[in-house]
Amino acid sequence: GKRMGLAMKLVETTDEDVIRDSEAEFQVMEKLNGVSRFLMYGRGGGRTLDGRFVLFMDYMPGGTLLRRIKQAPLDEPSARFYAAAMVLGLETMHDKRILHRDMKPENVLIDYRGYPKLADFGYAKSVNVIEGEDVHTVVGTAQYWPPEVASLSEQDANQNGARYGKGLDLWALGVTLFNCITGKRAFMSEGMDSLS
Repeated sequence: GKRMGLAMKLVETTDEDVIRDSEAEFQVMEKLNGVSRFLMYGRGGGRTLDGRFVLFMDYMPGGTLLRRIKQAPLDEPSARFYAAAMVLGLETMHDKRILHRDMKPENVLIDYRGYPKLADFGYAKSVNVIEGEDVHTVVGTAQYWPPEVASLSEQDANQNGARYGKGLDLWALGVTLFNCITGKRAFMSEGMDSLS
């Protein structure tokens, strides 16, 4: 299809941990390159001469799904369209044994034709078993966590592992759709302990 320019994400630090995270995100995008029209993928990336990290992606003139629903909640046909696209995007990631782990309206970008794409793979993780994996870190956004993750204390989650798989992404998709249709958040609290 027609390409409408590139967006550049420049990591403004030379901190090795941050750079490593950005490289990991780029590797996920490489794995997903071209596998679904509903996923963002990198058009190139690497270190700059001064040691920062730069990532190129397609420019998404429609902005985020969050911005779209702040204008007005989605009507039923639109909600159905976005839901189908997000399901297909997540399904493709799960087929490749990658969990998104931060599914929310801010992380869905809209292209020049109005097609949504899942974006922001900063928390994405390749796993061996997509159904239920011992993932020893809880990341992402508290309002979008399923009860089995939200009910853990942070210490518990990080010491004993939060057992979750693709259900994490599917729950977050449901919360995202609630948000799209009602214009409201399903869960308002901040942080793990206040959710339980």
